[in-house]
Order: sequence, then structure tokens, then C-alpha cells
Amino acid sequence: MNRHKQNGFTVIELVVVIIVIALLSTITTIAYRTTQSNARDEKRKSDALMLKAAVEEYYADMGTYPSPVCDGVGGMYECHNNEAWNLLVSQGYLSKVPSTGLSGNYRWLYSSPTRYGIYVPLEGASPNNHCKTGRNMTSTWWSSAPDCGV
Repeated sequence: MNRHKQNGFTVIELVVVIIVIALLSTITTIAYRTTQSNARDEKRKSDALMLKAAVEEYYADMGTYPSPVCDGVGGMYECHNNEAWNLLVSQGYLSKVPSTGLSGNYRWLYSSPTRYGIYVPLEGASPNNHCKTGRNMTSTWWSSAPDCGV
């Protein structure tokens, strides 16, 4: 019997290579999306830091934190639709209201002349889909929200 040596790859070798390429492609795509999401969240936290700086500048000038007309109960007012930020823009403390790029806005919670909170929506899955920052906040404000670190 005469056997000829054939050059080339077997079907099994080709399938293994295709599977490895598919796995590497999937892992790369997931890592890229996660990196992009994290970068957008860091931008939102940076915007929150800018909002916080504008609020603190307002406080330095006025001796109180902004108290725009918002929905409120028992002396606590939570603004969902940029009322607080529009006030800071109209007073010259912000050039424009930053956008989250998500369906929700940066929220403002005001409870006294010395207490406020800023709610920052993020892209992560709950409970990591938001964080908070502010001054003299209580643990009950957006209770599951971790501190933004800004």
C-alpha cells in the first residue's frame, strides 16, 4: 500500500483554531465594553466633582447651599430635572449642566443650609448603578449608594 504524505491541516485542527479565535474575540469585546463603561462612569464622577465645586463656591459666596424649588417633604428637597443645576448656571457658577448620557440626571438633595447630596447615575448593574457625594449626608440618602470618592 502506497501512502502519500499530504500537506495541510486537518479539519479538527482548523476547528480548534476557529474556536480559539472566537474565544479570544469574545474576551476582547467584553473587556473593551467594560473599559468603555468604566471610562464613561469616571467622566460622570468627574462631572459630579465639578458640580460639587460649583455648589461649594455658591456656599462660600452665599453662606448657604442652593435651595431651588423642587419636590420636597419634611424639609428635604430632591431635584430630578436639573432645577438646582440650572440655578447655578443662571448665577454663573456653572457654564452648562453636564449630561450623564443616561436616562437619569444628576440629582440634588437639599435638607438644610449646611447639608446636600448629589446622586450620580452610573452604568453598572444594581447596586452599583449609582453613587453619591455631598456634604453632611446621612446614611438614609440613597441608602444603597456608595460614596463616589470625589
